[in-house]
Amino acid sequence: MGNFLRRAKAFRPNRLFEERAGLRRQALDIESERLGKVETLKTDPIEFFCQVLGVEPFDYQKQLIELFQKNQFIAARWSRQSGKSFTTSGILLNYALANPGFYIGVVGLVGAKLNW
Repeated sequence: MGNFLRRAKAFRPNRLFEERAGLRRQALDIESERLGKVETLKTDPIEFFCQVLGVEPFDYQKQLIELFQKNQFIAARWSRQSGKSFTTSGILLNYALANPGFYIGVVGLVGAKLNW
């Protein structure tokens, strides 16, 4: 019975609006921080690999990333299961995010027999 005898709390609209404005400011701060991080990730593909893809690239993968940044065309000839597809996909995903409106083409040669 004691719960029914309590007085109702007063509704304070000013306090509610202040809390709402504070939450809005926090949301805007978080959004601006996220946008700043996105801009950093667009310009630094290695950081993009670490932060977005969750992978620290090996030295040979970093070398391919740097070659991609400096050259229009590149060819990667690595051993099996060394991360060619993953690395190439990550590089192209980063490039697509940084350069909207571009077309990206990938040419692959699978199982080709070359006589040297």
